[in-house]
Amino acid sequence: MQQDDGKWRVQFAMPSKYTMETSPKPNNPEVEIVEVRAQNYDIIKFSGFTGSDKVDKRT
Repeated sequence: MQQDDGKWRVQFAMPSKYTMETSPKPNNPEVEIVEVRAQNYDIIKFSGFTGSDKVDKRT
């Protein structure tokens, strides 16, 4: 999740069996599904609630 101009963005990945045409359609008009190129990501695991102080210390 990242906050951009006061709005939160949440990203998730769909299983490879889905395409843009076959993926579930959002029931909220503010939710947008976009296709992005394959990328590698680093993962940081947090337990419990994660505030900005914890994020700043770990990134």
